Amino acid sequence: VRQPFSAANEGYSCDMRYRHGPSGGNQAAPVLLSSKGRWVWCEQAFRFSVKDGSLVVEAEKNAQVLFGAEKGGTLRDAYLHCSKAFFPPKGAPKLKFFEHPILNTWIEFKYEQSEKGVLEYAKSFVDNGLDAGVFMIDHTWHREPFGCWDFHDGRFRDPKGMVKKMNAMGYTMMLWFDPHISTDTAVYRQLRKDGLLLKGRGANGIAESCWWPGKGAILDCTNPKAYAWLKGTLDRLMADYGVEGFFFDAGDAYNYPPDATPFVKDASPSDQVLAFHRIGLDVPYQQHRAAWKMGGLPLMQTLRDKHPTYEEVHECIVDGLLASLIGYPFVVFDLVGGGTVSSFEGEGYAAAQTHYIRSLQTQCLSPMIQFSLSPWRVLDAKHQQIVRDQMALRRKWAKYITACAVDCGRTGEPMMRSMEYMFPGRGWEKVDDQFLMGEKLLVAPQVYGKHSRTVVIPPGTWVADDGGRHEGPAVIEVETPLVRLPYFERQ
Repeated sequence: VRQPFSAANEGYSCDMRYRHGPSGGNQAAPVLLSSKGRWVWCEQAFRFSVKDGSLVVEAEKNAQVLFGAEKGGTLRDAYLHCSKAFFPPKGAPKLKFFEHPILNTWIEFKYEQSEKGVLEYAKSFVDNGLDAGVFMIDHTWHREPFGCWDFHDGRFRDPKGMVKKMNAMGYTMMLWFDPHISTDTAVYRQLRKDGLLLKGRGANGIAESCWWPGKGAILDCTNPKAYAWLKGTLDRLMADYGVEGFFFDAGDAYNYPPDATPFVKDASPSDQVLAFHRIGLDVPYQQHRAAWKMGGLPLMQTLRDKHPTYEEVHECIVDGLLASLIGYPFVVFDLVGGGTVSSFEGEGYAAAQTHYIRSLQTQCLSPMIQFSLSPWRVLDAKHQQIVRDQMALRRKWAKYITACAVDCGRTGEPMMRSMEYMFPGRGWEKVDDQFLMGEKLLVAPQVYGKHSRTVVIPPGTWVADDGGRHEGPAVIEVETPLVRLPYFERQ
């Protein structure tokens, strides 16, 4: 939200060597772009800051910092240069991600994932007229210790049979996964013996990495043998149970202690992120919640968990636009309604129905939609109907959005585009609450919890969802009753 940087950001700094973004947990790349056509690139993670009205870049390991200015002098010129030079497009992920809604079980079941719950949850969406798409069973599908990657036999009595039933409904199945290993387990002891864990100052010479399981170990995927163990584990799960992909969570820069000793001696925490997350290229379906220098690759990405607030509904668009500019266009905004589990525990969140609908509308015409909190459980009949109507709208535009994904995988042009990217030099660089999908669809969700909003109409003739024709450039005010997602089609 601080961007674009200017003298007003005096004192701001970000150190990508240890943390990707102010709060961590998003995709990152060693690139900076300017709306004046300038760019900065470095093969290694670096620190940058705004000081005395200048952008200061500090790199390590004698890494060369490259910079330039494109003749056209626009954000699009800078991006296309960097895309071609540093993260060229290599295709799109599986198109099912774009064609149909994605279902995830995290918020719905939290720490109590179960075979019975999965089947009922999946059926509820089909019964309500939604198409079956990709289905992800989240954390706790597995045995309790991290690293013991088999179905929990108390909650999943016949996981292979469950997957077959899900396939029969039309779903493609994925499982949640992460690189942490719980200590005091047989898996930990074997991996430690084989030298596959990141070494450091912890017990037994193993680096400590703290995440959900508390203090634990983490795979050192710069070691080819550790990567082979990881791939073998995933191959076994696909062969044994019929799943077709994995949601790769964690593996953030801050999960890797900077004083650790990786197999590749000079590997930075950012290099460790890349070493783990490249496994996504070896499975048919994947989702990544963190990534480093993986721009242009045909991988499905998800933005970090969002709290169920309007501020973070707005941030979905901000983060989605920024991810597109650093080579991660195939992105979902997190989970409809929010994805921080703490927000849904106790009495803190009692199905805020209006917010849920606005969150859905923000995703409706974006690259992808991902549900977790079931609308059929938490919404009343009126709001459930709005969900069905919004999904019918998504179905109407699904072919176009999928075509944008295919084109993006071929040309590198982002699916999601900011006003500044498409219409430079008009003072629209701070318009971050609306976006273009491709070249002909302008989307302006209500992200402020109000009943109207301002929309910036670009040059040309645009027909709104209510049939109104608008000649741009113009700034208009539109009514946003809860049933309406404002969008405009370029003629």
